[in-house]
Amino acid sequence: MAKPQDYKLSIREAKIRDIQKIQQLIKKVYQKLPTYPLNLIRGQINSFPEGHFVAEYDGEIVGYCASIRLPERAVMTPHTWKEITGGGYGSTHDKNGDYLYGYEVAVSPDYRGMKIGQRFYNERKRLCKFLRLKGIAFGGRLPNLKKSHKLKKVKSPEEYIEAVKSRKILDQVLYFQLRNGFEPIGILKDYLPSDEASLGYACHLLWKNPEISQVDVGYICTIVICS
Repeated sequence: MAKPQDYKLSIREAKIRDIQKIQQLIKKVYQKLPTYPLNLIRGQINSFPEGHFVAEYDGEIVGYCASIRLPERAVMTPHTWKEITGGGYGSTHDKNGDYLYGYEVAVSPDYRGMKIGQRFYNERKRLCKFLRLKGIAFGGRLPNLKKSHKLKKVKSPEEYIEAVKSRKILDQVLYFQLRNGFEPIGILKDYLPSDEASLGYACHLLWKNPEISQVDVGYICTIVICS
């Protein structure tokens, strides 16, 4: 019998044959949220196969990462998760888009500590560089915002982000993103209303492709009210 150390973790493109295992993974990761229907996962992968990855360990799907291409205007203007992803189906994917937009990273709680999230981020950066895109953007969760607000440590999402940056508040999710070179460029209100811990907010994050010359988009870090 093979020992655990004999198994190898691999990152590869997600395939349609993986959708049932991805569904089981999502259910395990987000126990308090409705399970993704199979047709939604199928739609995500079909929309942009190159932008969807799974982490596989001993034949099991232990992680899933979803991304689409979008034009700069869509990425930089106010939006919600539902709007920018076409209700989660990835139907807003634009093959000519100049940014990669990340809208899902899920890792099995049984396999955390294996740097799966880091490997997914590396794959996104690799894909971004390969496609010669300007960068990667997404709305990042603020999982301790509600708790910090109740404890009166912060009065706003902006204060929360600054407190995380200065290490006054511990937020491993946001700190991980900052360590990966992502810059907070704004706050997205009502990004994911079901995310109670984040009070529905998300930190608008951007990573600029260092291989592409860019100009400052002049996006000011303010509370963005999404319709």
